[in-house]
Amino acid sequence: MFLTATSLKEAETLAEKLSEKARIRHLKIQEIVEEIEEKLSQKSADVIIFEGNKSWPVLMLGPAASKICQLHKKPVFLYSQKKKYGQGAVRTPTGINGVKTMIHCSKFLETYGGHPRAAGFRIQEKDLEKFKECLLDYFNHEKTYHLH
Repeated sequence: MFLTATSLKEAETLAEKLSEKARIRHLKIQEIVEEIEEKLSQKSADVIIFEGNKSWPVLMLGPAASKICQLHKKPVFLYSQKKKYGQGAVRTPTGINGVKTMIHCSKFLETYGGHPRAAGFRIQEKDLEKFKECLLDYFNHEKTYHLH
């Protein structure tokens, strides 16, 4: 973008726009993290964090899940709920394979994939609660799973 600018003034304008977009993105991620922290403070702790909201932009879920995972040191599954489906991001602490957990619960997912500590999924709205229960069962019974 900057390489195609025809003047220093145009490059500066582009840089300002990019900086403002980054600032807005950072604020939205922080808003999601604060909303999740508020929800967590009002209920008993599970072995995982599983939260969703219709207003959360899908592209913000990965960074928000990373922050929540760092704070709580447990697997985080966040999703943006649309009309009939949810699309989400997964972040897990060191030593926990998020893809392996989704393989275990794959019968509830339309698609999933990624890396052991950073992954994503797509799910029908009707299967969200079943998916959460499957994850809770997996983490409550998996012998190799330990919170740090």
